[in-house]
Amino acid sequence: MEDIVDYLCARRRRRLRYDVADALYYGEFSVDGTNGRNYEGIKIAKIIDAEIKAGVKLGRMAKFDGLKVKELKEEYDGEKAYEYAGQELCRGGLLLNGDTVEVYVFDWDIRAFHHVGYLSGEKTEELKPYLEDPEKYTYDVNIAVTGGKYKTVTRDEYGKQVVVKGDEGEYGLYLDVTVLNRTD
Repeated sequence: MEDIVDYLCARRRRRLRYDVADALYYGEFSVDGTNGRNYEGIKIAKIIDAEIKAGVKLGRMAKFDGLKVKELKEEYDGEKAYEYAGQELCRGGLLLNGDTVEVYVFDWDIRAFHHVGYLSGEKTEELKPYLEDPEKYTYDVNIAVTGGKYKTVTRDEYGKQVVVKGDEGEYGLYLDVTVLNRTD
């Protein structure tokens, strides 16, 4: 892990302020491999679950964004409301390891990080040149939860709103990254 820290493309400061026009690159990705094990042999789903539980405990994440059933009915009529999907984990990082772009998520205290998957596809090729020299750029890597349990607000035969529970299985991850010229 110590070797990775020097090459990890992640935000350096607690707060990063920038104008969208300053971005050299912006991309959105679905993180692949979240249903497997990471390089340490740990199930990635367990890491995601642990990060969600820690986020809830710290008050940074909440089931259904903290909405009550009445509020869910008002805001999600005819739609799925996910338990944690769309909510961001603490902080993310990327590592170019040969031809593979690995994805890492930091713990909420930012003292440790875990490999949670990788990026693939055509857009990844556009990102790779920015990951080759992590000292040259600043990275804003945001990781959000996808999938999992949800509630669907539907209407019964009398037109009354009802909430139906569902489950898409294990959580996945969605990532967006902005690359900027380094200023610090």
